[in-house]
Amino acid sequence: MNSENPQQLFININILSSNLDPMAYPILFPSGWQLNWLCESYQGAQGNPNSVNVTMLQYKAALTALRDEFNPIISAGKLTQQWIVDSNLQVEANNLNFIRTYQQQLRTELYQGLTNHLENAA
Repeated sequence: MNSENPQQLFININILSSNLDPMAYPILFPSGWQLNWLCESYQGAQGNPNSVNVTMLQYKAALTALRDEFNPIISAGKLTQQWIVDSNLQVEANNLNFIRTYQQQLRTELYQGLTNHLENAA
């Protein structure tokens, strides 16, 4: 039930919310997950090699890795397939959000010449 609007039965959760996976898949994530997960002692680290931010794609890939201990994500059957599709959507939404947020830093004006060339070639 939506406490802000009692007439609306459901609340939309942002696809980039760190609460989405634990709320949509409580069986797979009984303790939740962290958005700013750090990788310890990463060899290819820039700067401080003991604390490197991990991308969402790297985190999701690590969750699906085969290990010696029981992995509930891999063992969930069709729920695993649904989680992988949802995870792919989350990663792509995160990438698009990054492009939208950091548009000035990406310096898209440098690609204007390429765009002009493609338009003239067509």
